[in-house]
Amino acid sequence: MSVHRNKISISDGIDLETEIVLPEADTNRVVVLCHPHPLYGGNMDNYVIGLSSNKLNGSGIATVKFNFRGVGGSSGTFSHGDGELLDVLGIIEHVQSSSIFSGRNIAVGLLGYSFGARVALFAANKYKGSASLALISPPTIEEGFTFPNLDIPKLLVAGEQDQFDAAKSVQSLEMVLPKPSEVKVYSDDHFWGIEIDKMTTDVTKFFVDSFLKKS
Repeated sequence: MSVHRNKISISDGIDLETEIVLPEADTNRVVVLCHPHPLYGGNMDNYVIGLSSNKLNGSGIATVKFNFRGVGGSSGTFSHGDGELLDVLGIIEHVQSSSIFSGRNIAVGLLGYSFGARVALFAANKYKGSASLALISPPTIEEGFTFPNLDIPKLLVAGEQDQFDAAKSVQSLEMVLPKPSEVKVYSDDHFWGIEIDKMTTDVTKFFVDSFLKKS
């Protein structure tokens, strides 16, 4: 594997600290990972994000971890989700144009955990080329939002003891999101201290399977 750590400049002048990991074999499959809430210690080194990235790499999928604006080495300040949405879209634009990747029919999946799941959800709806979407412990999404562009494979996962009601959130999301969607609930809480290995294995399999269907 090769690891590329650098800063990516996006359209509104923000520089994002990134870590791109490429598997040994050439690939056009990439997953962008979105970390938890910046104001509560969330960053790209979060253990759920890190283990997910490692398992995806082990399955031959490239990954992009990054710090939202105002976190770590990224410039700017926390933007309550609006600026963070621009961050993800900027990362996707970089993936599509970067010489690091093969440049041929890049398939981009999105994965988000907690706050990052909310941002990934809205980014996947905004970017119509998304191949697949996995939301881990997503927060409650306010009523009134629609997601017409999300007729892509989706995996919604939560722990049944989640302290922030993510188990209810995934059930509600399944009702409003276009098909197909898959829901998995585990015997764990928001912080994944018990079933993280099984959960991240299932998430990895989801991306492997969804990329195969797209190819």
